[in-house]
Amino acid sequence: MLVGSARLRGDEGVTIVELLVGIAILALLLGAVASALIVGMRTTDQTTERLNESHDVQISSRTTSRARGRSRWRAGGAARARPRS
Repeated sequence: MLVGSARLRGDEGVTIVELLVGIAILALLLGAVASALIVGMRTTDQTTERLNESHDVQISSRTTSRARGRSRWRAGGAARARPRS
């Protein structure tokens, strides 16, 4: 059992040193958590931006593909087919 000078007198509470050590530990933990949150937010923003760009490219590609298909048909794409023998 730990017995400190404050405990011998029967005083209740904590000493200033215990309080300062607790605050220092809490500050370190909060710093680590804040750092992790900041990195997570940056990563989330970058991922969202990449997904939006990918979606835009997919829409553009689909639109271009459909437009090319229509233009071939209108330009006589069916007339270029080989006749059956």
